[in-house]
Amino acid sequence: VPALGMWKAPGTEGSAGATLVTRDGRLVSVDGATLRYPATALRGRAAFDREGVLASLAVDGVLGPVPGRKSPSTVALRIVPGHRRRTLSATSDDVDLLFRAIGVTADAEGGMIRFDGTLGAGPQWALDGRFEARDFALQSAPMLARLLAMTSVPGVTRLFTSGGLSVARMTATVAYRAPVLTVADGMLESQALGMRTAGTVDTRGGTLALHGSVVPSYYGLNTLVGRLPLLGRAVTGTQHEGLQVFEFDVRGTMAAPVIEV
Repeated sequence: VPALGMWKAPGTEGSAGATLVTRDGRLVSVDGATLRYPATALRGRAAFDREGVLASLAVDGVLGPVPGRKSPSTVALRIVPGHRRRTLSATSDDVDLLFRAIGVTADAEGGMIRFDGTLGAGPQWALDGRFEARDFALQSAPMLARLLAMTSVPGVTRLFTSGGLSVARMTATVAYRAPVLTVADGMLESQALGMRTAGTVDTRGGTLALHGSVVPSYYGLNTLVGRLPLLGRAVTGTQHEGLQVFEFDVRGTMAAPVIEV
């Protein structure tokens, strides 16, 4: 799985098989597909339309562990045909797969993640949907650590130690038009902090253009994170007088991001 940095080492025992069904010289379906090598066991099936475009897909099994991880991940993927757009859903018990897939430098342990969305007609793979990840530990996130240090969030040096930053929920609406991933309504909830973000990530060139807001937990995170302004400013009002929200911008590349607060 190149997107996750996974390859079967030469000489490693493994097997792959499938039944291919053709009609009038074109591929109609792939049935009973299996892939097995140490710690990985996947099974699936697929069907194709008259133009040879993937119409449906079902994949289940155990993947990994990906490089740098201790244990494999359970995955499930479904593509269901529709009138104009195909429906796509995916689940896993390893949030780290999300970061690996989009090339973000971060390490997460455990949790559950689900994506529900649609795929456009044809082979372009225009993707729209929403993901939600819950109950995972963010053990390493260099870009986030730099951002929090610039906002003077207290105890930032301890957030990614002693088991990692505990995240209760992370969600976002996404749209992918190769190679650009557009993120809207991104939200992260933790006992330590809350954050909202939106912007674009070029998955091919690695460039970023993100904007967002962050608030430390001592402002009453659990009740405020859903109302953080994406265009940062001091939030005032009768209930939370003088509440400060830190606004940030991230540009440049994922390898060398430029962060402004």
